Amino acid sequence: MRCMHTLRQDDLKFDSREPVYLQIAEHLRRRVALKDLAPGERLPAIRKLAAQLNLDPGTVARADKELEREGVISSRRGGGSFVSAASGQRRVEEQRRNRLVSQLESAVVDALSLGFTLEEVETAFTLQLASLRERTMPPPLAKTAGERVAGEIRFAGSHDVAGESPRDAASGTALQHHICR
Repeated sequence: MRCMHTLRQDDLKFDSREPVYLQIAEHLRRRVALKDLAPGERLPAIRKLAAQLNLDPGTVARADKELEREGVISSRRGGGSFVSAASGQRRVEEQRRNRLVSQLESAVVDALSLGFTLEEVETAFTLQLASLRERTMPPPLAKTAGERVAGEIRFAGSHDVAGESPRDAASGTALQHHICR
């Protein structure tokens, strides 16, 4: 059984417009969704987490109860709280999906109220997704000079930086354009 690393106040940037217990719950929900917290992983004790965050234990207990009510965690009296096991996964997935729809709808409504058009919202959303993909996807394998990937199209012409056509590494002949197979 793994135990969650300590959670520091630096990990959470509290927003005065939303209750602190909801912000703690959202932070833990996000860590579960991103698989930072695995099923069966033990969360810090309420008093310990409250001390780490410099908060009242009642505030942390309220976040714990919220997550337990949603099925994100399960608590055992005197035994601590754990990320819910996969047995309740379908219910958790349904709740996650509903929450996603609710948050997206809220974000779209907020953006529209700020004067953005639906097209601008869609563009911003698409760009944000692309940015997140770039940060979370492993970088492509580096190629050595002359090495090509199947399906890659290479063209020789005015766009070549050195002004010279690239050369095939094996034969040394100038490449015109072809599809690698």
